[in-house]
Amino acid sequence: MTATTSTQISTISRPSVRHDPRELSPTIAWLVTLMDDAYQIPGTNYRIGLDGIIGLIPGIGDLATALIGSLVLKEAKRLKVSRWTRARMIFNYGIDFVVGLIPLAGDLFDIGFKAHRKNLRLLQKHVEKQRRGGLPQSPIEIR
Repeated sequence: MTATTSTQISTISRPSVRHDPRELSPTIAWLVTLMDDAYQIPGTNYRIGLDGIIGLIPGIGDLATALIGSLVLKEAKRLKVSRWTRARMIFNYGIDFVVGLIPLAGDLFDIGFKAHRKNLRLLQKHVEKQRRGGLPQSPIEIR
């Protein structure tokens, strides 16, 4: 009797380029997923991305993070995200960079911190706020 095991590998396909200019670029969301959440660690529910893997190569990982980070920040500017939110995004990348300079411990921190994912969430909140007309969502329904 032979036992067969199947391994499910999820493929991240690049999105189409066309999108509503007021919406978050699907390409940016794809890049963030690729960098922070592309692969699931077998036997766990935890995901890592290329950022955590490439980060093990001195200098290259920091360069890749900076490149993708600059694209995310450019998207924030395109979406007219507030200066405060952009400052928070820069702060996230700053923490990621400074702690990432520590050999091995910085790489482990980088895998858990997921600066790209944090910044994508900030962008998503901005887009959602714009959809609602820029007004804070009230828990009380007004009729």
